[in-house]
Amino acid sequence: MNCLLILGYKILMVGGSGFCHLMVVSLVILRPFLHNLLMILHITSQEAWETAVSQQQYTADTLSSEGFIHCSTPAQVLGPANEFYRGQTGLVLLCIDEAQVQSPIVYEDCYEIGQAFPHIYGPLNLDAVTAVLPFPPNADGTFTLPPLP
Repeated sequence: MNCLLILGYKILMVGGSGFCHLMVVSLVILRPFLHNLLMILHITSQEAWETAVSQQQYTADTLSSEGFIHCSTPAQVLGPANEFYRGQTGLVLLCIDEAQVQSPIVYEDCYEIGQAFPHIYGPLNLDAVTAVLPFPPNADGTFTLPPLP
């Protein structure tokens, strides 16, 4: 399903047999029901987040090295957390309102693992971050998803 955001409305384009249906859905009316669908997550250090707050924008190291900021959906985040951050302390989980991100977001399967992850192609504006949650590892070094706002 492809989505466009135009003037506060999400336009869902569902293709089938060459025919495309357009539905215009007001985000204001449906936001309480769509909240988790519009939320993406990013793992970073508390220190990097504090730097972002002082600079008024967040830029991960991967923005300069890969051209985008890695993010995950709530259903995906534990995979990268346990693979790349196992046992690391001092981490936070940024809860990001996808509809408020000013830079382009592209869902891609860059590593051909059968899952498209959201990538932010530019700096992250801080007003798109709705919550910053402590993200400590469990005793065995793995992570558990905390309650999301």
